[in-house]
Amino acid sequence: MTKQLVARPPDAGHYLRGAVDTVLAELTSPSDVDTMRQLARTLRTGLAWTAATGHTCQIALTAAAVRHAARGLDAGDTEQAIGALLAARDGLRQPDTHGR
Repeated sequence: MTKQLVARPPDAGHYLRGAVDTVLAELTSPSDVDTMRQLARTLRTGLAWTAATGHTCQIALTAAAVRHAARGLDAGDTEQAIGALLAARDGLRQPDTHGR
């Protein structure tokens, strides 16, 4: 008898959490316009993956904060982006896996 491994699907915030953490790490130093646009694309990619997995409705407020951050990056407003990303990160706390 062979044992099959079944992959557990990612939680609703998995892709956005990765994008938010990546962008926050990059925003610790001053960025040029091209870098900020690339970071906005990183956030939009996280949003796209979240939508593709059907999780956007489960984290709608957090997704809105990420969209707000992406718009801030596109406009060159790092303060707006960082504030929105910190709010998003608070909404994306790692889920409690105890007892599972």
